Amino acid sequence: MAGRVHGLNTITTPDGDERLLLVYNKKRVTLCDVDGRVDQKNSWLASHGVFGKASDGHFSPQSSHLGIYDGYASNILHELHLNDGTLVGHSHGGKGKAPGKTSTAHGVGVDHKGRYVIADRGNQRLLWLDPEFKPIAPKGEPAGQLELKLPGLEVCNVSFSKEGIAVVPCLNAKLAILKASAREECGYELA
Repeated sequence: MAGRVHGLNTITTPDGDERLLLVYNKKRVTLCDVDGRVDQKNSWLASHGVFGKASDGHFSPQSSHLGIYDGYASNILHELHLNDGTLVGHSHGGKGKAPGKTSTAHGVGVDHKGRYVIADRGNQRLLWLDPEFKPIAPKGEPAGQLELKLPGLEVCNVSFSKEGIAVVPCLNAKLAILKASAREECGYELA
C-alpha cells in the first residue's frame, strides 16, 4: 500500500519540463507530468525502504538532485536522482534543534534564490538549506532560520511568489505571510 499523498509540489526539470512531485506518507515518491502520467520522459514511480513516513520534497533549479524528507520518522532528507528516482546515497539532517536538524520536517519550499526552505513544525521555524542541502552558514544568530514561536502557529509548508512574498500555511487553518527583509539573515520576516 502506497499510503496517502502528503507532499505535492510543481517542479521544473533542467530540460524545462514541468512535473508534479508527489510524496506519499509511506515509502513511495512519484514524479509525473501535469496530467498524472508516469510513462513520459522525466517521469517515474519509486519506492524506498529508507522512508519510514515521508512528508514532502522539492527540487531547486540550482540542485543536482531532488530532496525528499522522512519528516514523520527520522527527519532525514534523502537525495534522489531526478531522472529515475533512485537514491543518490547522500542524506542530511536528522531529528533535533541544531542547524540542519528538524523536528517534524513537514513541508519543503524553494525561495527565489533557489534555496530550500523547510517547514520545521516541531521546532516552530523555517530552516534554510543551500541548493546542495547544507544549512546556510551562520553570519549571526539565528543562522539560516526564522523562528515562528507564536501561539498556535505550527508551520506546515511554505510557498514563495516571484515578488518575494511567502505564504506559510499552519495547522488550525492559520496563515503567516513573510516579506523580504534585510534584518533577518534568511532574508524574510513576518509581514
